[in-house]
Amino acid sequence: MVNGRLDSAGLLIVWLRRKYVKLKGCFIKFCCNYEIFYLVCAFFSYLFPNGILLLFNTWAHSINLTKIASTKPPMFIDFFIGFISIFVFSYITGAIFTGIYNAVVKRIG
Repeated sequence: MVNGRLDSAGLLIVWLRRKYVKLKGCFIKFCCNYEIFYLVCAFFSYLFPNGILLLFNTWAHSINLTKIASTKPPMFIDFFIGFISIFVFSYITGAIFTGIYNAVVKRIG
């Protein structure tokens, strides 16, 4: 509090005291976001494999991804395994986030 008013950290603490996150809702949001990103990325990498490789080369500083890029065409099984692994990863990420967030809320509140 500053001069009887809440500053931004105070507002965050007041907001955190009222909110608990449920695992199911958090998991669905994480899963939807990751899966949508995965589908968009898979779609564009299928249509423009060289363009996606150039894009990821700009993201990976001082690493030449063309040396490790696959030359085989993408198969449906690769897409399916990636889709399932992203699903599992998003569940684990959502569970970890929910646990940490609720622990912080419980400690503050």
